Amino acid sequence: MKNLFFGTALIYLAASCNNNEKEVTPEPKGSSYVIQGEIAGGEGKRLALYIPGQNLDNRQITTIVDGRFEFCGSLEKPENAFITFEKEHEQQDGYMSIYEVFLTGDTIKLKAEVAEKHDNLFLENDTILQSAINQYHHATNKNFRKAYDGAMVFRDSIKNDSMRRHIYPAIRSRLISVYEQYYTNPDYSVVNLSRLRQLTEDRFLFDPRDLSEVEKTQLISFFEKIDTALEGTPNYNVVSVAMANLNNTGKDKEFIDFTLPDMLGRDQQLSAIIKKNEYTVLDFWWAGCLPCRKFNKANKEKYEAIKQQGIEVIGINVDMGRKQWESASRQDEIKWVNLYAGADSKIQGEYKITSFPTKIVVDRNFKVIEVDFNDLDELQEKLFSFSPLEKEKL
Repeated sequence: MKNLFFGTALIYLAASCNNNEKEVTPEPKGSSYVIQGEIAGGEGKRLALYIPGQNLDNRQITTIVDGRFEFCGSLEKPENAFITFEKEHEQQDGYMSIYEVFLTGDTIKLKAEVAEKHDNLFLENDTILQSAINQYHHATNKNFRKAYDGAMVFRDSIKNDSMRRHIYPAIRSRLISVYEQYYTNPDYSVVNLSRLRQLTEDRFLFDPRDLSEVEKTQLISFFEKIDTALEGTPNYNVVSVAMANLNNTGKDKEFIDFTLPDMLGRDQQLSAIIKKNEYTVLDFWWAGCLPCRKFNKANKEKYEAIKQQGIEVIGINVDMGRKQWESASRQDEIKWVNLYAGADSKIQGEYKITSFPTKIVVDRNFKVIEVDFNDLDELQEKLFSFSPLEKEKL
């Protein structure tokens, strides 16, 4: 398969990017990139560049001065990245506008305006002045987004079931058609992969249980056209798990082992923790999820009591950066086992996490126990009210 062009000759940019508030000088790898913008209405506002492969905590920050901004750096492999407003990272309220760009070793020049809606800042009326691959993304993305028209999600499970039966199939067919039309050229693999991740992570429209064999075959064929030079990037890792799970549509969830770091940076293996307890709750959460944070705060005083009864809790955080996780953990005074997976870990795909918070209960034999609960008191009551016969079936 034709490899993406990603030149190895580095351009040293000592004279540029000198307005960055956070100096980021990664070791020379792969190729350099430059992003230059002309921005109306944003004077003095700070922008951040978040590259998933480099973690949110290592984002670059710059200020719009005289209607212009600039980012630069280097990457080992082509990757998508997001321009955001730094103010929104600081607020950490779970709402953020993102402007996607693709870093492939060239210079990106764009023009846009700053707008404010619902207390959030946006880049709109944008034009890509330079960078062929970003011009392609800009030209095709509107059609891709339009294909989502009508894709609504309801709190009511009955309404959602009706959407799955009567509405989603047509939208899914439309999205697959648009993808096939615009996103199968290997020369644009970095763009194609980002769009394919968007599809496969949509656990409402693209729930493997609802996909026909033809649709599964189409998705697999799309992935096979992705340039293997992107292997190892966050998007490739996430999509590869989704492809592997397309035919794993069983109703019963299975325990899958992972090793994740704790607040002290020590690696913790899930199985090693689980086998020490009668039951263990895997609690998937992130800082901007209000119900997640409510659970943390409301149950911190109950933890010691349920721990004494043989129930452990493992918080698994999927924030984009460790600092978000650490800050939220301190604010919530989390007392149970608290681990960081990040936004691009394979764990979300393996456990088919579609919403937050999601809590999965596992017994010491690594069997997933189906039990609904709102707080730890209710969990304890339900788990220890099982009859001997029920326990045998677990």
